[in-house]
Amino acid sequence: MRGDLILYKSSGKWYERIIAYATKGIYIHVAIQLSDTQVIAAGSRGIALFPYSYNATIHMPISLVPKYTTQIATEQGIAWAVDQLGREYGWVDIITQAIKFMNPNIN
Repeated sequence: MRGDLILYKSSGKWYERIIAYATKGIYIHVAIQLSDTQVIAAGSRGIALFPYSYNATIHMPISLVPKYTTQIATEQGIAWAVDQLGREYGWVDIITQAIKFMNPNIN
């Protein structure tokens, strides 16, 4: 459903196992569902649109509406995410997030 968070399970690749170990879970990535066939997420080339086809083996959709928010607020979040398209996101960002994860008191 539009606005759902799509959690991605590890496929077992070495770097995915490191993420799963660090987060103490099975999920290694997240995207925002825009439609039945498209998500927005950070990738190797930055924030971009990616094709999406639900696969129960690797995807866990999380619906935020109506339990946690409204559809109007979700659309505002989607608009913000779309404004981020093309923004760079790379290894420096990943390493920064890892440092913050390991040292949560660092700003």
